[in-house]
Amino acid sequence: WTRMFGAVVRVLSENEKVSTKEVIDRVRIHLRFPERVMKLKNPGQNHAHFRHQIANVLTQLKKLGLDDPPRRGIRRLTAKGRKLWEDMKDKEEDLNLSYIKTHYLVRGANGSDSGEEPKTPSPPPEGPPYVREYPLNTILYGPPGTGKTYAIAGRCVEICDGKPEKEDNQPRYLKLCEQGRVEFVTFHQSYGYEEFVEGLRPEPKDGGGFKLVPTPGILKRIAERARKQPGSPHVLVIDEINRANVSKVFGELITLLEEDKREGRENAVAVRLPHSEELFTLPANLYVLGTMNTADRSIALLDTALRRRFRFEEMIPDPKKLGKVDGIDLRQVLEAVNERLEWLLDRDHRIGHAWFMGAKSKADVDEIMTHKIV
Repeated sequence: WTRMFGAVVRVLSENEKVSTKEVIDRVRIHLRFPERVMKLKNPGQNHAHFRHQIANVLTQLKKLGLDDPPRRGIRRLTAKGRKLWEDMKDKEEDLNLSYIKTHYLVRGANGSDSGEEPKTPSPPPEGPPYVREYPLNTILYGPPGTGKTYAIAGRCVEICDGKPEKEDNQPRYLKLCEQGRVEFVTFHQSYGYEEFVEGLRPEPKDGGGFKLVPTPGILKRIAERARKQPGSPHVLVIDEINRANVSKVFGELITLLEEDKREGRENAVAVRLPHSEELFTLPANLYVLGTMNTADRSIALLDTALRRRFRFEEMIPDPKKLGKVDGIDLRQVLEAVNERLEWLLDRDHRIGHAWFMGAKSKADVDEIMTHKIV
């Protein structure tokens, strides 16, 4: 969708007046979607979907005052639209509806779009350490290889230290793990409530035999540590959060995740745990960060209760992080592969830039393509 938005604006900028059909044909060529690719699946259905997407882009451009069709079937950019293209033609891949609304079109006092560039914010004054407010519950989601787990380390450091992320956060992240302020767990199909919250574990009895003793899980352990240090943020990282049965793993604690139901908040809630029969709450200084691979499961399939309690941040493939290896432009390789994956499957099945970041030679690229991607 993002690349199509930029391609439509490019086509309109190159022609004073152009028909809607010509826009469709030229955008297809610009996006390198030849007919032979479309024939891999139902060509009629794919063509109709393609036209529908372009029609949506043209409708949005018209609503924003960037496209002014003089008569039905003919398109052209307005002066405001041409100014936008002049500002963005070197960054076509970044041109999308969200960018235009938040960075280009500024709401005036009367509610109309002024079309003026927003003022650059002044740097923060010298003073106390930088502190950024994050929501207590966040999930980073996206295709595999987009750097979700890597980004989590930086987010943990910033939450715990109250400072902006550095280039290399790994040493500080490991130190926070050693201190017990960060806990990391990976969900899987066999993971359950007993490992996460509280379970019964056998212990030997004097004279033989054994007894079942309530044993705290990882969530309960880090919650207790956070409660003893109310001035220090603690973070629980849940990798691959969508691979487990989330409702079963969290159990009754799904209610406690909400920010206003944390300990000390206005609507604080406590639940009685089934094994220890203790009253339990989640402290307000405990952050829960998750990662989610959309190639395994779409966000739409997640439990509604979970979706309502987390903020979702998308991590997308970033070709700009790649360069050339032995004459192979890895940026173009990634873009071409993802264009076809998005066209033939969906955007959740794209591949991330991390797949190619370790490539140092053509042999490395061949190895990655043969054994990891294809």
